[in-house]
Amino acid sequence: MLHGKGSKLARVRVLAVVVLSGLVIATDGAAEPGKAVEGLRLMLSADKTELKMTPRQLRRATKDTPRWNVTPAKLSFTFANVGKKWLTLDAYDLVWRRLTLDVTGPDARSVRVVKRLVDRQMAAPQRKDYPNLRASGKWTYPPQPQFPGNFGFNEYILLKPGEYRVKVTYSAPGERPDTGGSSRHAWQGSVTSNEIVLKAGPQGINARTADPRAAKDAEIDEAIRLLASKDEGLKRRAWDALAAMGVKAVPRLLQGYHSDDLRTREAANKALYALGGRDYALALLDASKDDKLSEAAYRRMQLLKTEEELAPLVAAALDEERSYRQRKELIEAVAETGHPSARAGLLLLARDKNPRIRRAALDWLAHFQGEDVEQSMIEALKSPSEQVLKQAIISLGRLKARRAVPELCELVSRPKKTEASYRAVIALGKIADKRAEPTLRKELQTPREAFPTDWERYLKAVKDALNAIGKEPPQK
Repeated sequence: MLHGKGSKLARVRVLAVVVLSGLVIATDGAAEPGKAVEGLRLMLSADKTELKMTPRQLRRATKDTPRWNVTPAKLSFTFANVGKKWLTLDAYDLVWRRLTLDVTGPDARSVRVVKRLVDRQMAAPQRKDYPNLRASGKWTYPPQPQFPGNFGFNEYILLKPGEYRVKVTYSAPGERPDTGGSSRHAWQGSVTSNEIVLKAGPQGINARTADPRAAKDAEIDEAIRLLASKDEGLKRRAWDALAAMGVKAVPRLLQGYHSDDLRTREAANKALYALGGRDYALALLDASKDDKLSEAAYRRMQLLKTEEELAPLVAAALDEERSYRQRKELIEAVAETGHPSARAGLLLLARDKNPRIRRAALDWLAHFQGEDVEQSMIEALKSPSEQVLKQAIISLGRLKARRAVPELCELVSRPKKTEASYRAVIALGKIADKRAEPTLRKELQTPREAFPTDWERYLKAVKDALNAIGKEPPQK
């Protein structure tokens, strides 16, 4: 038999063996799988999705003798308060009194349920058996029952390879004994979890699924596949599964974002849109380190909308330990959000020690308005870096920053002409402030030797700037 001797707390003997077709245990009146009931949602997960089956060495066997040893999965039950009020959960003797397992096998003779009679010495209920869940709070039952294996009064035995669909129903009467808590009432009703699929096979767990992370990836892939389905019930199941995984699903969703299959791309995109918060931003940051995921990760960063989400990105962009490429991508992602906190972050980056980072920040600052933005660019006109100087000039021209006219005229008036002189003339033309006219008219007399490489281009830029201001240059 599969049972051991009775322990101090329990003595077990087999009463009957029953082989059920398809559904092993059915609960009448249970809620729709995965759907929240009265503010409570039950989420079921397993530490693996593939179960290793190996043939048993049997000298004698009947048709009812199990022929496979199965490496079980550990089940986890997480209760989530999706309502707006606190609720108290009745978790006293949970597996034995409150949870009912529901298993669907590949055919009518795939699962065996052994009913057990158990003499149990139950401990008195304690306050910890009735956890309080705040709004948006979660509680996970610490023990992890195994499947196949013992679950309450039943033992589940798998008889053949195939797919096994498992879900669990929680039922509670709503009353609780006096354990010192603030309330004598607990959540009342019946709620059914999402359904998980466990694949049992004689080939065992291959190299891909031997890694727990790969097993979780397979579970996420299945959820994405179901999310792309036209069946609304399957879609709800997929949403609940992805909600239970949270930001842990981000790397796999980013892969789905680049799938060759249109439905998969749309499903992954929809799932990513549903995520948010600081943890989501951190997950995107982590994914951006992977060359295969970085492009998709940076695109998703551009869609972040809150200060809470952007704060980790700004901090990462300011991190001098990161590579220039990573910091530049983060600057672009932050700027593309257009959020006020992005503007504040760019102002800090415009003073960075790395000239290339300063240049990138000044480039994107031109998408924002404000005196502090213009002042940051004016200060950059004093930079010894030619890259920073040119970018500051270009950005001031884009903003048509009239307060920068004196500084730009001073650059243009320098005897030795450079590329910065040329860019300053163009910026003055875009700003079109009449205060620049005297300086620009003097520049029409610039001798060729002052700008030997691009003298004609420089004079044309001066004339164009004067035309923009509204004064035609004198004809020669």
